[in-house]
Amino acid sequence: MRQTLIVLALLCFLSCQKNDKIIEEVKEEVPVIENSNEELRNEAIIRNTLSKDFFSLLLTQGLSHPEIFGFAPNPNQVDTRSCPTVTSSGTTFPISLELDFGPSPGCTPPLFTLPKVGQITITCNTELFTSGTGTDFVIILSTDYEENGHSITSGNTGEPVEFKFKYLPAETSYLIAFEHDLILTNLTNGNVILIDAKPAFSDPFGKIGYIPDSGSVEDDPDNPLTYIDNVFFISVNNTHITCINGSTNQDFCLDVTSPSGNGLEFQPWVCHCITTGELRINEDSDCTTGNSNPNADIIYDFGDGACDGLVDITMNGTTTTVDCLPCD
Repeated sequence: MRQTLIVLALLCFLSCQKNDKIIEEVKEEVPVIENSNEELRNEAIIRNTLSKDFFSLLLTQGLSHPEIFGFAPNPNQVDTRSCPTVTSSGTTFPISLELDFGPSPGCTPPLFTLPKVGQITITCNTELFTSGTGTDFVIILSTDYEENGHSITSGNTGEPVEFKFKYLPAETSYLIAFEHDLILTNLTNGNVILIDAKPAFSDPFGKIGYIPDSGSVEDDPDNPLTYIDNVFFISVNNTHITCINGSTNQDFCLDVTSPSGNGLEFQPWVCHCITTGELRINEDSDCTTGNSNPNADIIYDFGDGACDGLVDITMNGTTTTVDCLPCD
């Protein structure tokens, strides 16, 4: 296997029970980076969960824009937020919400810790958590969109990034797809993370959804807040990620997936970090074949439910715990 050439968020991406195979554990509040490629690998894995933040924003916006849940807006409700500025197209589907974070340096929304630049446009073709014909909602990023010091652009030059979502009622989750490669560029060091296009719902990037009645309040179809306090999850489905080191221009490929089940869990109203689940990575890859992650080279463990922003990274029998992003 090639020498470790090795993170980002997609997402925020804890502590876990260790098994007998782990022979050493190192705890560091700030990760010890052996080389810039290791840092880039970690950046790629963390940013791979970026859609969690998009979906969390959509859910929290639903409190001020209940029309996306199919409810009548409350004319007496006052929205006092200044970040983002939100514009709604109306109350008849399809309904679009534009979230405007402004030009650089942008702003940081309440309940989130990552500064954003540009616009996110969300178009719901049907009520949130319901399914219609074709794509149920889309998220489009402006061509100048930035997240936490990273630009996010389309592999098809000049076109905006567009995420597509299709709801699966039986699983209370959405399939996630996108037409073109995603390019995440670190604006400080020039590192590039390229995520292969996953345009078909038959072979999606993954799923994002919620566990019914998993929050402190029983789900009420007349109250969006009762859904937002649920436990949500995102799973990653056999995805290829190419990392390019901005200083050396070397590139290497990762095969990334999450085990079956709920994948990575988070609570958008309670904690803005992923708190449970694993990502499994093969780094000796040419990005042309399917994943073989049951025998993963590296395991990223996001913890046992604690909202602490820590990730356990196990490689060659050694586990290092790193503090990735703040949770609140």
